[in-house]
Amino acid sequence: MDLYNLLGDEQSRRIYQSRKNYSLTGDESFLQEMVDFTVRNRREWIEFRKDLEKKSVQGPLLIFGAGIWGKILWEETHDVVNWKACIDTSPQGKHFPIPIISFEEFIKEYQMEFVAVSSYKHLVSMHRQLLRAGIPEDRIIRAGDVIHLLTEGGAYFDLEKLLPVGEKEVFVDGGCFDGFTTKTFFRWTKGNGYAYCFEMDKNNIASVRKNLYGFENYQIIPKALWSEKKTLSLSGSGGFSSSVSEEIGVGGNVCVEADTIDHLLLDQKVTYIKLDVEGAELEVLKGAKRMIQQQSPRLAVSIYHKKEDLWAIPSLIHAYNPGYRFYLRHYSFSWYDTVLYALTEG
Repeated sequence: MDLYNLLGDEQSRRIYQSRKNYSLTGDESFLQEMVDFTVRNRREWIEFRKDLEKKSVQGPLLIFGAGIWGKILWEETHDVVNWKACIDTSPQGKHFPIPIISFEEFIKEYQMEFVAVSSYKHLVSMHRQLLRAGIPEDRIIRAGDVIHLLTEGGAYFDLEKLLPVGEKEVFVDGGCFDGFTTKTFFRWTKGNGYAYCFEMDKNNIASVRKNLYGFENYQIIPKALWSEKKTLSLSGSGGFSSSVSEEIGVGGNVCVEADTIDHLLLDQKVTYIKLDVEGAELEVLKGAKRMIQQQSPRLAVSIYHKKEDLWAIPSLIHAYNPGYRFYLRHYSFSWYDTVLYALTEG
């Protein structure tokens, strides 16, 4: 199968060429090129960098939050912004390219600098924390909103051709993690939908219930998805990178029960399947063969965990149902979060 000719638009073809060149050569410049035209050249990011640069003329700025997004903010702007330090409520043992200071130290030494809140998921509470400490509203920059818009905020639901169906949407969230993707699904459908949340990690399941508080139209299925019914080994418990393998008993990992989409949702009509299962995507799709052939649900599948996924995953989908057309989108400032969309016409 020649995937290039089945890609639906120019952006998909450019992403495909960049990832293919990287897979064949290992040259990371191809990935940087992809990030440039998919994320860094977005109008929102260009304007945000310009605004930070203008504020930096007035003096040094501070980053609030030493997590992943705080590091992204520094890495993507330190060429135009004079970052003084990073504030963190629990700085012990954390590493950052610039000095990390506690919130108490920050308040004691604050001199009217601008403060950029890097987190999105904790943005509201961090914003309130700054206001309670007496930081003026006009000195707080909601950087997390911008990063989220360009990355996770668009994933799975921003493709122009992907619109909610007129009837009730039924969503399979494969690799539900903390429930935020399902929450976005409900916003996308304006509440007219139902979600099956597949998450086998007990710690993550607790987060799903917390983040979906107030919603009733979903079901958590505490199983791993796979190509057959069997017992698998779970590693990386309690995080976004929890994964499964067939190597039972390795490193003291927990055993989890796995099953197929076709078996678990045997009698259900499904309209949309999302898969981000840390490298198990191909196996999970094998276990959804009947559904893909008979129901043609829209698919959104992560294809960045393994280099061969770029061609192996669309080839499998096409073999099951040649009516699909493919689209690629990228949602990060790094190599991860490239998503393959598969849609049938009509």
